[in-house]
Amino acid sequence: MNTKTIVRLFLILAGLAAATALTMYLGSSRQEEIRMGQPLFQDLDVNSIATIKVETPDQTFTIIKTQGAWTVAERGGYKADFDKVARFGRKLAALTVGRAFEYDAATLARLSLKLPGTMGSPKSEKGTLFTLLDENDGEIAKILVGKDRTQQTPEGYPMPAGQFIRMGAMENVYLVDRFFEPVGQAPADWLKKAILQVPSSEVASVSCMEIRDGKQRVIYELSRATPGEAFALSDQKPVKKSEVDKLADALSALTMEDVHPVSEEEKPEGPFLDYWLFDGTRYRVTKAPAGEEGCEVRVEVSYMAPVSAEGKDADEKMVQEVEALNAQLKPWAFKLSGWRCSTLVTDVESLLDQETVQ
Repeated sequence: MNTKTIVRLFLILAGLAAATALTMYLGSSRQEEIRMGQPLFQDLDVNSIATIKVETPDQTFTIIKTQGAWTVAERGGYKADFDKVARFGRKLAALTVGRAFEYDAATLARLSLKLPGTMGSPKSEKGTLFTLLDENDGEIAKILVGKDRTQQTPEGYPMPAGQFIRMGAMENVYLVDRFFEPVGQAPADWLKKAILQVPSSEVASVSCMEIRDGKQRVIYELSRATPGEAFALSDQKPVKKSEVDKLADALSALTMEDVHPVSEEEKPEGPFLDYWLFDGTRYRVTKAPAGEEGCEVRVEVSYMAPVSAEGKDADEKMVQEVEALNAQLKPWAFKLSGWRCSTLVTDVESLLDQETVQ
């Protein structure tokens, strides 16, 4: 074998060795990048998140941190559920890779991992995109969530076993170790749902009224003299205790399904209930006509100092607290569930003990 042939073979072998080394290096880097068990978002600072932008096949909405408080922009800036936002951040930071693989169009369709704005694809093939921004609108992270993965328990029941997602530049599909967020997202899901927490033990009376032809008409009046006493109607007709107790307890854990802002010019319509507390606080709940899926209410709060032997003695701290609470509640119309609506009784017949009345 002559010298030229030896040199040529040497160069070929050297080239093959270099190519193999490069392939192994890239492959090892790739394996390092998608190693099982590693955090999906390394070095993520959840405290730097100032905006969560949510894009679904149907809509886009944003959760924004303003002066330290989280709000839902598409609900007029109403308060977001801080616990939900905090859980979102914790779950995001805790996601680890269980598996990673490349994809084709069929895979994305099957796992609901097409981008929400993909034209010509059905909603079932699309995921929901979360984009996290800092206070300067700089992108911190991006995650597209698709179908969740389930597995059977020994008893044959399905249980969550992770979720398929894409992230960042969307180069791969990942199976993460836990369920993160549902594909179906709506602004109402992020709202702080609690409206009022008024214990029934503090309620002294409940009156239901309506305004017809400019005149106020009383539908019923329930009252009691002390917290432990049973409620009685002003006309002394016998009542069904279970229904009256449910009415008195309606504000103890009043929660909403959704909310929207109302202007000063939009006056509440419909019958209203006045809940008077023993301390002189009044909660006026105006109930709009109920629909198939619930009803809408407006809430106003006021205060009248109880009358003592020495006359009225207003508690200035109480006045300020009530005014602040009223300022929070008055600008909003709250959507309640059908069950919540049913506890705000505006029909006296529903409260009567019909067997005793007859």
